[in-house]
Order: sequence, then C-alpha cells, then structure tokens
Amino acid sequence: KYAQRITDSFKKFKLTQRSLCRFCNTDDWNRAYYCIKGIWSAPSNMCAVLLEPAFLDNPDHFYLLNNEEGLKKIAKALVEGILSDS
Repeated sequence: KYAQRITDSFKKFKLTQRSLCRFCNTDDWNRAYYCIKGIWSAPSNMCAVLLEPAFLDNPDHFYLLNNEEGLKKIAKALVEGILSDS
C-alpha cells in the first residue's frame, strides 16, 4: 500500500522517466526481498519499502542526487506519497 502510494507520488512529481512498484518475496523477486529481510526486526505485521529513487550512474538522474534541491524534491515526493490517501 505505501509502496504504491510512493510510486504514484514519484510519477506525479515526474522525478524520473519511469517509476516502478514491485511486490517482492522469495518466490518472485528474491534479490529485493533479501536486501530488506535481514535488517527488519519489527513485528511481522509491519511493512518495509526498499526505495531506489534514482541512480548515480544514470546521467538523467544525476541532477536529483548532486544537489540539495534535487534531494529535497525526492524527499517531498516520498513524504507526500506516504501521507496520501489514494
């Protein structure tokens, strides 16, 4: 639920050319699942989101990660996504 909201917010802000939301578990996308599995110690009814808003090696994303303004745009999209009711 939160992951989809964040994805929708990133699309709204048009931070990158595309935004994807993928559910992960050991059966279908285990690399992402194992990235967060070992660091999550909360109760099993809590959720986690693995967020990769941009990539340093992508020239189209560099402006988001190279200055304070770009990082603030990412933060704003993230917060709005979490707080949205959609």
